[in-house]
Amino acid sequence: MGEIPVQYLPPKGCYPEKIFALPELRYPKKLNLGAIFVDGNVERRPNKTAILYKKEKITYKELSERVNRLGNVLKSLGVRKQDRVMIRGPNIPEYIISTLACWKIGAIVVVTSPILKAEGITYRANDSEATTILVSSDSLSEVDKAKDKLKTVKNIVVIRGEEKGYLSYEELVRGGSTKLEPEDTTKDDFGRIVYTSGTTGVPKGCVMTLGDILSVTDTHGKYVIGLNEDDVVGGHPAVTFNMGNVNFTMEPWKFGAAVSLIDDWTPKKGMI
Repeated sequence: MGEIPVQYLPPKGCYPEKIFALPELRYPKKLNLGAIFVDGNVERRPNKTAILYKKEKITYKELSERVNRLGNVLKSLGVRKQDRVMIRGPNIPEYIISTLACWKIGAIVVVTSPILKAEGITYRANDSEATTILVSSDSLSEVDKAKDKLKTVKNIVVIRGEEKGYLSYEELVRGGSTKLEPEDTTKDDFGRIVYTSGTTGVPKGCVMTLGDILSVTDTHGKYVIGLNEDDVVGGHPAVTFNMGNVNFTMEPWKFGAAVSLIDDWTPKKGMI
């Protein structure tokens, strides 16, 4: 599918003026978020814990290997630079791994909520012209209902479960190569699409460039939260919503912090 067609985007004159007042936001033209968020941490802190999930602890070295395996899988499935990949599931390590793998190969992540029904999935997949859907087995039922109406989706990969008629995430990444060169991307390439709620009409896809994503980490992550490598970021926000997406897929990795994931939260379970 490749780059988002120009006619789908607003006229250049409607783009906001970006003023980078802080010196650290003046990024070089070429940058790759996978290289910055993953490879950079492997060089400095390979054995430090990156993700905590139930009884599992994933180090930065292990995170890098999982990201690279999936990145190679996506490329073998035909995912190219600037192709759109929809990710759907709860707060599990594979959601973060999938996001980072997409950025490393230059694909655009389409963020979707696991509570979306088939109609909403169909609209977002067709509107973004997604070529691939990565979906957890417990979020598959509505994708299954939508699959016959998906116009551009070529691959549906199921995470944490084998389902007849679908590709298995675990089977695909098993034994795959842990070596992956970052795609040649720039700060102006798109990296993420988040859809609005649609309260005033059909949902609209809001795009962020790789430079936009990185600037969030270097402003909010550094000056508001004050993240450093000794911190553990946790809580109940769903990674599919903007707050959880920023907190768990962006900011911690710039500073070598760790993420603690909770995949099923209720007020009763969250009480201490």
